[in-house]
Amino acid sequence: VVEVMNKLPYTASLLSNMEFTYGQEALRARTEQAKFPYLSTNVKFTDPALRQRVVPEVIQTISGMRVAILGYTPENLDKICAPDVVKGLTVDQTLVNVVRRAGELKKEGADLVVLLSKISVDAPPAEVKKALTESPIDLVLGIDYSNDGEAMTTWGHTVVTGLPGDNRGSRVKVIELTFDASRKIVDQSASVEVISPEVNTADAEVDKLLAGFKASVMAQFQEKVGSIGSVLTKGWREEATLGNLIADGMKSVAGAELAVINSGAIQDELQPGDCTVRDLFRVVPFDNNILAVPVTGAQLKEAFARGLAQGTTFQVSGMSYRAREDAAGAVALIDLSVGGKEIDAAKTYRLAITDFALSRMENLKGLSPEVKGTVRSVLTNEIKGLGLNFKLEKHKDKEE
Repeated sequence: VVEVMNKLPYTASLLSNMEFTYGQEALRARTEQAKFPYLSTNVKFTDPALRQRVVPEVIQTISGMRVAILGYTPENLDKICAPDVVKGLTVDQTLVNVVRRAGELKKEGADLVVLLSKISVDAPPAEVKKALTESPIDLVLGIDYSNDGEAMTTWGHTVVTGLPGDNRGSRVKVIELTFDASRKIVDQSASVEVISPEVNTADAEVDKLLAGFKASVMAQFQEKVGSIGSVLTKGWREEATLGNLIADGMKSVAGAELAVINSGAIQDELQPGDCTVRDLFRVVPFDNNILAVPVTGAQLKEAFARGLAQGTTFQVSGMSYRAREDAAGAVALIDLSVGGKEIDAAKTYRLAITDFALSRMENLKGLSPEVKGTVRSVLTNEIKGLGLNFKLEKHKDKEE
């Protein structure tokens, strides 16, 4: 990906949570490969190479204007990434220092201050919107999860817009700004251009690069793993057949009574037909470790209640749970059941859980887990055993 990006006129790229997917060693290699800097104004590394390659800002002169670009890495990086990939760094979890730096850049002569981010521009947290409304930042680029990405708005004097949440690199956001004599934004508009072979002429140099990549790397991703007779769904708030399949496999490989995986670990669905290695990487890109741990019913119920209250949902095996969402969007656990009965608070169960999910359960820290495999390896083995006409029956596990 970075090799292709080097062929394009990128000024900078935001350091987001996705850059940490394969760990800091891979991040170091990709940042060294890149001919453009990665931006983060709120992350500090102990690694010298990453301190050099991930910078707080870039400044360029564009059409006679000094443009400063800052980057705001997701403030909850330690909660949405696996613990081992964010070791040795600190994340400023507020916009205070970003806003302060924007003000300094204005005083130093910047005409326009732009903030790259993954802020939800259609449903921002109140404190984030307030901080940016009162800031000297002129333009905020975030994520537009509910619209087509063409919408623009203003928070105070700050112009705010976002890329479509389902972009996946298939669309380019074009922003047009009009300035007055004092170089203040007086008008703005945005459009989204679709990138496709039917619309765009392929670049010969990039095409050659991709052809070599496909020949050397992608061939192994085309290897057939198995066949699927019906769609395997992912789910966020609802039970999903793919979630059931993975949780069942986790329980089996760990020799456990119960299993749980956070819904966000499953990124896509599997469609009927042949399933390839590439499909498995698409569905579970993070490949978390599967751990076996002893937990009491009381501990597990507390962990579920805390997780749901913080916005996490789960796919499970060997148990079921129900939750209720109130008008304000707060989610509360109703009950957690095993075998159709309320979980035994005093009993100790053997639980299969991913390292990521376990790291987010504060009351389960300090346990001594056994590593039993990885999520992708479990899914691979489950798919191999399905057969062409396999149809997965849903569990009785249910979240309401």
